[in-house]
Amino acid sequence: MNESDFKKTTVNIQEQSPAKDVLLVDDEEPFLATLAEALSIYKKYFNIRTAMNGLDAVNILKKGPGIDLVITSLGNISKTDGFELVAHMNMNYPGIPVIVMAAFDLPKLKDVMYGMGIFHYMEKPLDITLYRLGHKRCYSPSLTYVFIEELVEHIFKGLGTTPVKLNPLRAQLKISAQQKEEILEKMNSASDLKKTLSDMANTFKSQRSYGQAIFCYRELLQRTADTQANIAYLFALGEIMGKMHDYENAVSYYQEAANLCHVVSDVSYWINNNMGFSLCMLRRFSEAEKYCRLAIEINSGRINAFINLGISMEGQGKFREAINNYITAIKIDAKDIRAMNLFEIIIEKHPELKEEYYDRLEACRDLVEKAYQYRKPEQLQ
Repeated sequence: MNESDFKKTTVNIQEQSPAKDVLLVDDEEPFLATLAEALSIYKKYFNIRTAMNGLDAVNILKKGPGIDLVITSLGNISKTDGFELVAHMNMNYPGIPVIVMAAFDLPKLKDVMYGMGIFHYMEKPLDITLYRLGHKRCYSPSLTYVFIEELVEHIFKGLGTTPVKLNPLRAQLKISAQQKEEILEKMNSASDLKKTLSDMANTFKSQRSYGQAIFCYRELLQRTADTQANIAYLFALGEIMGKMHDYENAVSYYQEAANLCHVVSDVSYWINNNMGFSLCMLRRFSEAEKYCRLAIEINSGRINAFINLGISMEGQGKFREAINNYITAIKIDAKDIRAMNLFEIIIEKHPELKEEYYDRLEACRDLVEKAYQYRKPEQLQ
């Protein structure tokens, strides 16, 4: 049944007992394990069961009631193709919602899937460029996090329960009373308070002890009148929030830093670039465009702002402008796979552009392949 037609009554998830069972099917073991682990933080609300192929999934379903929702890849799932599994579900288990993950968001394929009665269709995050170059598929942390957020939202909808959003990284932001006391003791005994706090903040940040790092940076902001130093502290806080996928707070810190940054410098490039990226992650694409362009004006020799501007353009439906920015980024540094990956994906999503950009796509592929010949094998793992 389609999501729009799914009429289960929403219940208070705290009252559910026991948790519902969700079956995850994928023949790519690394992806299956990564996704199952990411979803495990929701074990209070639903259990994850896994199957490496469609036949195993069918056998699990045959054993009796218990599976409340199925998530399956659409590709060549060993022993039973993804299409066959969807057809089997439609015929034998029409009351169980099915979420399909496909390599690309192709309108015709999506229509076929919804015609077969699936609940939701979504694009699977993968790095197709490395795959085509013959290396292991890679899963971008940021892209995977966004994908998981969307997937979790539709799992809850499919189960007919109140959506819950958890941040798997939130524990890294915590700081205990004892940790605070230890920091304050070091501050009280410091001969150079600013240097001691700054060193602690940077060390905690490098160790990913973000709760302690945030505490130190905020103490520094309260005790420092130096504008350039405060810009650095605010930028560091924005970076931490970005790593935690808390993009709203990241934008707030970057904006505060930008308001203080009256001199164009390398840090002003990164403030605008990171602001653009964070806004893209929040899907505020038109706002992101402004900051990406500001970053490019400051330094047109770096690829990050061109990549983020491309994402912004793509989010606004300006696909040719997006591609042109990805091409620029590839020409600046072909060893950085991100722009090539985004170029490949946008062409796969919009085959009507394939002929127009065929020559440029092939030229960019050649640049990337040549760049990868000079990289050490361990860098490709």
